[in-house]
Amino acid sequence: MKKCPGTVLQLPGAKVMKSSIFCIFVGLLYGPLLAIPMNIIGNTFGNLTSFEILRRLEKPEKSKRMEKLLNYIENFKHRFIGISLAFSIPFIPSALVNYACVQMNLPTRTRILATLIGVTPVSIVYAVSGDLLLNIRPIRMPLVAVLAILLFISLVIYFIHFRKEKNELHSSN
Repeated sequence: MKKCPGTVLQLPGAKVMKSSIFCIFVGLLYGPLLAIPMNIIGNTFGNLTSFEILRRLEKPEKSKRMEKLLNYIENFKHRFIGISLAFSIPFIPSALVNYACVQMNLPTRTRILATLIGVTPVSIVYAVSGDLLLNIRPIRMPLVAVLAILLFISLVIYFIHFRKEKNELHSSN
């Protein structure tokens, strides 16, 4: 394993531009029919590449945030589901999820499938959102409502899970 002094979890440029901006822009340019598969493929390969880069770097010490994510994923009966959900929640940085995959030594097939399934919902949402920026029509309003509901549900699941975890930590002390 190569040693990289001062290795951090962020990949170059990760703080400058989020993939969501590119995915929305692709939806804006190409419409949902082309943007959805482009976003899914791009997000999947981007995360797999990020995983491979992180796997080859010296492993930094686990941060508090990393411990929370690892606990979140390991609380699921199947880590596959935890990884998929972590990729599908836009508020969890994908570099952090990839690093969690490195820490857990997941089999390649499991990791690839979990990544593909996890990035699909957000890739669709971003592609459709980009298209809706220019093409708002009354017939598309139900689609906007469904997307808003899905986002709300993911937020609720995210906050309920972490509040439950936080309460468990406080009650155990």
